[in-house]
Amino acid sequence: MVRPTFSKRGREILDLVYRHAKSTGLLLAMPSSSISMTALPTEETAHLPRVTPIELIRAIPIFSALTKDEQEALAATASERTYRKGEIIARQGEMLPSLMIVRTGVIVRQREDDARLEEIGRLAPGDFFGESGLLAGIGEMSTLRAMSHVVVYEIDQKSFAPLLLDRPEMAEDLAIILAGGMPASGENGKAGQQHASSSFALLKAIQTVFRSVPFKRVRAGGRYDAQEDRVP
Repeated sequence: MVRPTFSKRGREILDLVYRHAKSTGLLLAMPSSSISMTALPTEETAHLPRVTPIELIRAIPIFSALTKDEQEALAATASERTYRKGEIIARQGEMLPSLMIVRTGVIVRQREDDARLEEIGRLAPGDFFGESGLLAGIGEMSTLRAMSHVVVYEIDQKSFAPLLLDRPEMAEDLAIILAGGMPASGENGKAGQQHASSSFALLKAIQTVFRSVPFKRVRAGGRYDAQEDRVP
């Protein structure tokens, strides 16, 4: 049997389909002769398998600096948000004070250039965005638009602040991880120096952002108390 070959774009599409199907569950249509097509469930009405926040959090690089208990405490604060197809989630330059983890659906990234929108990528279930805004108060590098019905888990700054209050040295680890995920622009062997410089700048930004953020601490049973304490 001859195996089919795919272009790079084709492999990206297949990967997107696979990840989306894995997260939401694959709904297979019965033959049209035995069931009405209008009776088939849509993304909005289908019963989706439960993908817990902790499963997604453990796969995100910026949370690799957290202990297992810290990851579970953070997961307990996650809330769920939904977006309609075509809805703009965030515009280019807008600062999102929350990390968003895609549970279901597909989001397109578009860069605004001379009043035109150019697609530069897509986010599938398990992908995330908003980490630069959550940690350092930096705006989004592109406009984010829902290509389908989208469900995300949201973790805001008030939920993340207790971790930095209990373990302030973690801010340095987060700055290094965050800097490593940003586009590289170094030339003539200066990439390492620029990475160190950006890590230091991000560390200062993280400390500045969370210095004035009130936080909520998780209690037993998944509940939390609002606190007026602030990260020193």
